[in-house]
Amino acid sequence: MTRGNAELATFAEMLKARNIPSELKDGKSIFEIKSSTVLFYYMQMLVNPELHSDKFFKLMLSRPFNLNAKDLEILYERKSHCKSLNDIFDSVSLEDMNEPEKFKNFVETFRYLQKYKTNETLKNVILEIGSKTGIIDYYINSEVNRVENIAGLKKLLDEAVDFSTVHKKISLEDFVEYLEMCLTDDIAIKTDKAPVTVNAVQLSTYHSAKGREFEYVYMPTLKKKDWESSSRSLKPIIPLEEYKSETELKEMKISDAIKLMYVGMTRAKHTLRLSYPKSINGVAQTPTSFISGFEDLFETEPEPFTFDVDSYWAEQTKTLIKSDYDYGRDFCSLVDKKLEGKSFSPSSINTYLKCPRQYLYNYILDLSAKDGNPDSVSYGSAVHSACEFAVNFAINNGSYPTKEEFINSFKRELDNQPMSSLQQRNIHEERGEKALSEYYVQLCNTPVKNLYATEKKIELEIDGVKFKGIIDRIDKNDDGTFTIYDYKTGSAKNEKSICEGGDHEDYYNQIGLYKYYFEKQTGKTIKETTFIFPDEFTDNFTLVLTDENCIEIDQKFKTAISDIKSYKFNPMSSKKSCKWCQYKDFCNLETN
Repeated sequence: MTRGNAELATFAEMLKARNIPSELKDGKSIFEIKSSTVLFYYMQMLVNPELHSDKFFKLMLSRPFNLNAKDLEILYERKSHCKSLNDIFDSVSLEDMNEPEKFKNFVETFRYLQKYKTNETLKNVILEIGSKTGIIDYYINSEVNRVENIAGLKKLLDEAVDFSTVHKKISLEDFVEYLEMCLTDDIAIKTDKAPVTVNAVQLSTYHSAKGREFEYVYMPTLKKKDWESSSRSLKPIIPLEEYKSETELKEMKISDAIKLMYVGMTRAKHTLRLSYPKSINGVAQTPTSFISGFEDLFETEPEPFTFDVDSYWAEQTKTLIKSDYDYGRDFCSLVDKKLEGKSFSPSSINTYLKCPRQYLYNYILDLSAKDGNPDSVSYGSAVHSACEFAVNFAINNGSYPTKEEFINSFKRELDNQPMSSLQQRNIHEERGEKALSEYYVQLCNTPVKNLYATEKKIELEIDGVKFKGIIDRIDKNDDGTFTIYDYKTGSAKNEKSICEGGDHEDYYNQIGLYKYYFEKQTGKTIKETTFIFPDEFTDNFTLVLTDENCIEIDQKFKTAISDIKSYKFNPMSSKKSCKWCQYKDFCNLETN
């Protein structure tokens, strides 16, 4: 623990030189993290290849590019004879290259991205750059500094999203210019504070340590110059209402320093170690008077630590060929923290069953995927909202709303949802109006007295597993039992697809879990589980689920959670599912 970040940075370098992992809790600049720096360099090169051609030669020998060194020499020789990076590429014959396929792929990707960046949102452009170049895939799957590299990529992407929200200009050129300005003016863009305390030495200022505790605390810079220097301003940052003399201001300053030191001392749960350097660059140091009263209690190092340039670079060389840090444990700590106290929903577990790697990206790492076409999701949300409105209206008023009111509620919700174009909005509005107009008659066939609830929340813990879910609609039958309904837009599905091992096994799992946990929570009996397809309501499907079926589904649910907690996130390769996966570019799986 030190008073300032500059000292912490020095200790971080010293620890790194001895291959001892450390973590600065205040976050790290994206320009100091390998993954985000490589992505930033490539973005610069893409935006202005002439100005940033030097980035090309810096990047090409590093991963994930790994261009052949002799091929890079050929390209470098052409640099003085060509005006632009593209001219360099064009001047080279593939026959002259040692690894022509690798070079060809790089050039094709580079030129593809130059065109792509002009036609997409900033977020999608950055994700496409990261995926097509292999930068995201490499750093997500690399064992070394995985958490830090993921945090750097995520922060860069979050910064792009925020930039797009605030500024009218949202091109890649504008964003790169903004990042260059931040770098030049030393404006901090730091990763979020680490969600977990990783297996590393924690470096923190006294102020940042407030509210936190550690087993062992080291305060190594308790020298007089740091704590009682007269060069520090005596004037308070916030003006005082009444005049204070120099003596009073000095007393306030001493009081504040003692309070700050007290904060550091009280962070230790097991051991507190106080120390100061006897000399710095040959200049003798004295301890602050705040601790001089018990200086005799200080231990003396039998072999004082020395730090010189030769030993520093000797240790730096060692770090290039060894890596003793347990990065696996680091990753597991991140997962454990994310799962701490977590409730699991059917949709999240269905994601895991479909592909554990997709669950990892979405629910553990919180990685943003490309913004896909929102039309189907927005349409489904509007239909769900209209059906919920109609049933709630009937429960509260004793009668159903008119057809016009039902349709208008759908239109209002659709107006609030994003759509890819005005044309698509009009198409989906017309589709919904036709479907709901026809479904209205069937909706009103259910007596109002049988309507029980909509959007029913289920939260329950059984055998240490926390379940949460929302049931679209519940009706109470005349015999005292209940029926669960789940709305699904799109074409109707039948028993061949909504079953164990079927194309829509996720529907089967979801409604089975709803039945099982509703009965456990309320003690009531679910007689039927029915899927309503408003677009094709004549083909609504009632699924017959026995208690045994529900127990099997629940066991599948708990097994998946157990696998998640055991860090099992291997991808599930499937040509069909991978084709539509929002994270497919991150994995780059071969599915042929």
